[in-house]
Amino acid sequence: MKKTLLATTLLVATAGLAAAEVNLSGSGRFGIIDSSSAVKTIIDTRLTFNIDAKMETDGGVTFGGRIRFRYNDGQSYTWGSPAMLYMETSGLRVEVGNANGAYDSAGLIWNSEIGLTDSSYGDPNNVYYGYFESLDYGNANQMGIFASYSMGDLTARVSYHVANQNINNSDDETSISLDWSSNGFSVSAAYVTGTTGVTEETTFIGAAYAIGDSTNVGLNYFTGDAPDLVTLYANHTMANGLTLAGYVADQDTYDTAFGIGASYPLGGGAAIKAAYHDRGADNFSEFGVTFSF
Repeated sequence: MKKTLLATTLLVATAGLAAAEVNLSGSGRFGIIDSSSAVKTIIDTRLTFNIDAKMETDGGVTFGGRIRFRYNDGQSYTWGSPAMLYMETSGLRVEVGNANGAYDSAGLIWNSEIGLTDSSYGDPNNVYYGYFESLDYGNANQMGIFASYSMGDLTARVSYHVANQNINNSDDETSISLDWSSNGFSVSAAYVTGTTGVTEETTFIGAAYAIGDSTNVGLNYFTGDAPDLVTLYANHTMANGLTLAGYVADQDTYDTAFGIGASYPLGGGAAIKAAYHDRGADNFSEFGVTFSF
């Protein structure tokens, strides 16, 4: 789920130098989760801060970076991420360091998520590096490179991640993705493969159709080393702002799963969210508040 979260902006400009912009943004959530696999109902909390900085050269090229800090309930301290650095110009974006992955940046891949924790049994059914160290100090020698190019309705991405750039033949991962949309119809495809047991080879294909500004339906399909997964999802927003959403997901080795959820905006980036997810013996319900700043 992509959000624009801007709260505090510091502008610094001096004669002869380009202007620099530093943004502090973030999000939070709190609520309750009741799971069939848990001993009891738990209180879920999470708080995230993003520090983004960027500047623009006289030639119109933007350079910037991001560091993220996050606390989840149950942790004894707050995690800080390695830095992601980037440059942007004329539709081209290049990231290095804690870079995004082309696979998990595919436009429709997360669209079935609902509820307080933005969850779905129809989420990607494989493992990969992706935004590999967003919430962990991890291995300081991990390195990612990501590039995307947008032109009109089309966006293409490619990425490469290596577990340790100082070791020859270190485990690595390569992924690509492509998005296209026009007149309410969207198509997304992605592929990821790696040389390690951490990364499974997977191909993703998704399509969605927006019916006006209030309704969206989509279908996602994952195939590869992990068992095939098909996810059908839909959501509808009423005139009062209440959004109802649901999905059905079928994976070869599991019972057919489904989820239903609702979200009601409180204004200012806050919302009340609730959902129920069911996959045979595995099920959980969640209710709480999310906000962004």
